[in-house]
Amino acid sequence: MAASMKNIFQPVSRLLLRKNPGLSVVCTRGSVYDQSYLETSKTLEEIKRPLAEDDIRRFRKIKAANTDDNTFADSDVVVGKLINMITKCGRKEVARDIVMKALEYVKRVQVEKYHKASDEEKTLIVLDPVKILHQAIENGKPLLITCRVTMSGQKHLVPIAPSERRQNFLSLKWLVSAGGDKPHRVRFHDKLGQEILNAFNEEGGLIQRKQEMHKICEAHKAYAHLK
Repeated sequence: MAASMKNIFQPVSRLLLRKNPGLSVVCTRGSVYDQSYLETSKTLEEIKRPLAEDDIRRFRKIKAANTDDNTFADSDVVVGKLINMITKCGRKEVARDIVMKALEYVKRVQVEKYHKASDEEKTLIVLDPVKILHQAIENGKPLLITCRVTMSGQKHLVPIAPSERRQNFLSLKWLVSAGGDKPHRVRFHDKLGQEILNAFNEEGGLIQRKQEMHKICEAHKAYAHLK
């Protein structure tokens, strides 16, 4: 009986589904955790708070923390994604050093600008490089992108509205690509910091890539009904 029940829940191939049209299977992504596991605590305050006697976390299993989850006060999701995108051949420490130097460049430029500005202009200058990076990524998010759709044997570029995750990915990708287009005498972290400042001011290579994407979508708007 146990062996027969085990065979019932085995993964069903597409060929079996084609031969049995009446058979339906709900496909879900596998996980080592079932519904009885609880989510991890992601804030330092929640970790330090003592558990009550009737707290469910005393009696239930808890999932392991994700790689990106931490309780550091200076950690940031966007900075972490930028580090991961720059990382090559597993040399993450080198990528982290590049990003930190780029943020240091942004901080230094903004501080110099702050000391040269008048009292009224000082209130408008942003000194936090992480906030500047967030705004630069926000300014570089495309509103429309294109995808290839095959219709009657021909491939067409169809403009579609991207998801939030896709917008963040393209903005980060274009930022790194714009930082790579530099003269040989300019270091990558300096060029990357300059591109962050340019995108913060809605100019530079990142904004140019975004505008080019919008122009392509405008040129292919006749195929928008194919999405």
